[in-house]
Amino acid sequence: MTIVGSDFVFWLMSRFARDEVIKRVLGTPPEIVRRASPDEQARVRRILETIQPISSRIRGILNDARVSNSLPRYELEKITAQTLVLSVRDDGYGTFSGAAYTASKIPSARFTGYENGGHLAVGHQTEVIEEIAQFLEHSGKTREAESGTRIAR
Repeated sequence: MTIVGSDFVFWLMSRFARDEVIKRVLGTPPEIVRRASPDEQARVRRILETIQPISSRIRGILNDARVSNSLPRYELEKITAQTLVLSVRDDGYGTFSGAAYTASKIPSARFTGYENGGHLAVGHQTEVIEEIAQFLEHSGKTREAESGTRIAR
């Protein structure tokens, strides 16, 4: 809350303690960002810039913290929609095991996990986009086959 509790503090830290903001707010190991391609480093900078002012996001941040600490057990086995679950093992928010578990319980789920890249999947942007595009293309073809209708693309 110290970092995201004030627009000025967030702005100041994003300029002078960037690694700390990348780690604590973006959930991504700063060393991964330092080793990333110039395009990926620019993407992280854009994210830091576009989430400002942070005060406009504080209600969502607080809600995420509240909800994530008290999630009930959902009946994932009953989900019939095709599902794509993506996560990164070193995500600072610890989503990997939950994502793998979720994908293992949803009958039609596909899980793709990356070893590193943090919450932003730094270094995997192209792969993630391709994975999502393939998933959407396959989902559309499946819906067309099931419904007998054509979905315009």
